[in-house]
Amino acid sequence: YAFYSCNQIREIIFQKKSKLEKIGSHAFSYSSIKKIIFPPSLKTICNKAFSGCRQLQSIEFPNNSKLQTISEDAFSFASISSISIVPFFTEIDSIAFFSCYKLTIIEYNEYSDLESISLCVYSDDLIIMIPPKIYY
Repeated sequence: YAFYSCNQIREIIFQKKSKLEKIGSHAFSYSSIKKIIFPPSLKTICNKAFSGCRQLQSIEFPNNSKLQTISEDAFSFASISSISIVPFFTEIDSIAFFSCYKLTIIEYNEYSDLESISLCVYSDDLIIMIPPKIYY
């Protein structure tokens, strides 16, 4: 709950040399964040870390990201329109993007370690770009 319901934050840009490995549960829930650039060191985004961030439109993961897990409701009710899944990614909870009505593009890196997809996404115009080795 570090920045829970904080209305003063608009953008979060972590330093490329950051050692941050985990963003805890409810860390930024219901804050006014619009954009986040995650550090390569990040491995886990815990449940409801950015839940209720209705102004959140942009999330970026660097190409050398170590991200492995996005937990349940991590980005629920956000206004994200697209997400690119990075190579080391292994687990997305089925409701990680619950009620992200503006989410229209999910792109998986062809070198992704992701083995299965089970997303609950609400969009009539959703495009999922999946490399041939991933099963859904």
